[in-house]
Amino acid sequence: MSTYQEELAPPLIVILMEDDPLHTADNPFCYDGTCGCHEDSLLIAKVAQFVDDGLLTPDEASDFVAGRSL
Repeated sequence: MSTYQEELAPPLIVILMEDDPLHTADNPFCYDGTCGCHEDSLLIAKVAQFVDDGLLTPDEASDFVAGRSL
């Protein structure tokens, strides 16, 4: 017997990511948290320079390195 909440809940949709994570010049950090791009010291140093130059806030820089869009 289902509950009223179960009947109203939308179905769960699973999206399988079959492509490799996308890395571009504008987005060097991908969405895959296990990818090595998130630990690349040269890329992270460039982002740190953006913070030092006032182009990004520390929170924006963290999101960017984590692969979340600004």
